[in-house]
Amino acid sequence: MFEKVKKRVQSLTIFEIFISISIIVFTVFIVKFFGQKVESKIIRIEVINKSWGESWNPYGYRTPFWLSDKLKIGQKEYDKSGNVIAEIIDIENYTRGTEEAEIYLTVRVRTEYQKRLRQHFFKNIPLDLGSSIEIAPDQNIVYGQVIDNNVPPQGYLKKEFSIIARGRGYDQYVIDNIKIGERVENRHNGEAVATIVELHTEKTTQMYVSEITNYNDQGLSFRVDPNTQDIVVKLNMTADQIDKRWYFAGHQQLKISNLVYFYGQNVDLILEIESIEEL
Repeated sequence: MFEKVKKRVQSLTIFEIFISISIIVFTVFIVKFFGQKVESKIIRIEVINKSWGESWNPYGYRTPFWLSDKLKIGQKEYDKSGNVIAEIIDIENYTRGTEEAEIYLTVRVRTEYQKRLRQHFFKNIPLDLGSSIEIAPDQNIVYGQVIDNNVPPQGYLKKEFSIIARGRGYDQYVIDNIKIGERVENRHNGEAVATIVELHTEKTTQMYVSEITNYNDQGLSFRVDPNTQDIVVKLNMTADQIDKRWYFAGHQQLKISNLVYFYGQNVDLILEIESIEEL
């Protein structure tokens, strides 16, 4: 057999050798240019509403507890061949109201990378920032939006901050229920991401507009409600660095004058950041 092959090669003309080499080179080029390969990629998903029984919820991303509490680290989705195509590796689960949560999933997905397009695909859909995505870990249907398609393998850098923040115009019954040690927790693991360490009250700075009703004046007046007070709280917070910015409890950026939403065990507060210091 070897001798036959050797004789055949020796009998080739220069033109035939050139054609053979050209075919090989062209084939290699086609494979490299149009080929695709399987790659693992870590992404972060914000769970959003696709159906949830046609919920009236206007916010869209708030997940009912009957779904959020079923999601666990290590849950996987498989394709028809039994290959793992998605696995939850981290969960952020924050209360938003009495029946809903805000969910962020870190997921390792099995993608197809198309070299010509320089593009990763998951279930034949481009895995772009902002893309919609649907996964089914342990047969739980989750619809979301890709908010980071290149999560560091070691996770985000975390840092502790001390925040002074003001809540404007709170009634006394709310103030009475704010306790030192009140926490915002990641419901998945019970870890605190914000804790109240100091609290005091001040005369309210919140004003409301009322219409002038007497006959001598016209227009609007700005007034304060004497039955309310401002609260000033000091918080210890844990934040993640994403794209050189620091975020608390998902998407809330730590920045002077920004509002942050504090969903605690006893009270829910809207607070305006007045100062930020690293711990």
